Amino acid sequence: MLNKTNRIFSFSAIGILNGILGIALYYIFLNVLSLNLYFTYVFVFTIGITFSYLFNSKFTYNTKYSLEKVYKYYSSYFVSLILGFGLLLIIDYSLSFSDFIKTLIVTPFRIGISFFLIDKFVFKTK
Repeated sequence: MLNKTNRIFSFSAIGILNGILGIALYYIFLNVLSLNLYFTYVFVFTIGITFSYLFNSKFTYNTKYSLEKVYKYYSSYFVSLILGFGLLLIIDYSLSFSDFIKTLIVTPFRIGISFFLIDKFVFKTK
């Protein structure tokens, strides 16, 4: 397993790749296909969790895939999804930005929560 600084770097690098994928999907689903904001948020989030688990397990934490960790990983992200969704609702009703920009505003908040939960509860680092 990497030390904490390297874990943060690796998690962030994977997050950047995941973010690029997510932003592209948000743009396509919201601006090209005109899908619903909330459906798109949950759908893209789910795709991102799967990508994130596969790559972080292998490269950040150097662990084998396990059903227990998958459950904990998805549970951690579900918590951040709910908190992010709540923030998205507040932003949606408070600010008159495009739906695409609203999802971008929520993303950094959600990433911070996700890293903390995954690092402490899924892979149980110190």
